[in-house]
Amino acid sequence: MYDCIIIGKGPCGISCAIYLKRFNKNVLVIGSNYGSLEKASVIENYYGVGSISGLELAKKGEEQAKNLNIEVITDEVLEIEGLTVKTKTNEYNAKAIFLATGKTNKVNIPGINDIVVSYCATCDGFFFRKKKIALIGYGDYMLHEYDVLKNFTSDITVFTNENINSEYVNGKITKLFSNDNKKCVEVNNTVYEFDGIFIAANNDSLAISKHLGLVVDDNNKIMVENYKTNIDGIFAGGDAIGGLDQVSTSVSDGAKAAIEINKFLKEE
Repeated sequence: MYDCIIIGKGPCGISCAIYLKRFNKNVLVIGSNYGSLEKASVIENYYGVGSISGLELAKKGEEQAKNLNIEVITDEVLEIEGLTVKTKTNEYNAKAIFLATGKTNKVNIPGINDIVVSYCATCDGFFFRKKKIALIGYGDYMLHEYDVLKNFTSDITVFTNENINSEYVNGKITKLFSNDNKKCVEVNNTVYEFDGIFIAANNDSLAISKHLGLVVDDNNKIMVENYKTNIDGIFAGGDAIGGLDQVSTSVSDGAKAAIEINKFLKEE
């Protein structure tokens, strides 16, 4: 069992890992990518670094952690149950979890903000038992959500660019809207009607929050007090909780969260 599992290997997650390592804690960092940092072409305002690409900075951070014998793995987190983290390839247990999952990735489908959609099959699937539902997404997380939804209904249409063993539609979604009591998905001028729509495009901070029952604000940022969420043993920081969208802020959050996590582990 790990003292702490950190989800996210950007500046916030790696910073937290380094400080926890200094507290002699056994830490695991899991991340499928570097988040929004790797998309930054040039960073020129981070202390002592000068001009550097976001991807290069992220790789240097990961290398620094590994040089301190911190375990960093590239994998996708599919589910968190209690303090157990399930990925595509394994299952890990910890005494605490730190969510450094970065920004909520917006799903840019016209009309998505005008209707009610679900981001958690485990949370909301029961309400659509034996009903007709749409699942919009891709990748292993989408397949995970699909397996959950199959427990509630067999009438599932998947909108994806992947070939799966189900009825699926491969095409660009042009609009989501409501029609009477139905929720509609429009693809290439064809309209499909459903009782509910589930989004499984990525397992970011919003999806994780929905699954865990974390309290979020109006901007879907995880609400914390001293980096503690409303669930005992689960902490969050960086872009997942909002604030100044800068590397320096994320690094600071990671360091300060490590101190709070260390206190929690001592009390436990």
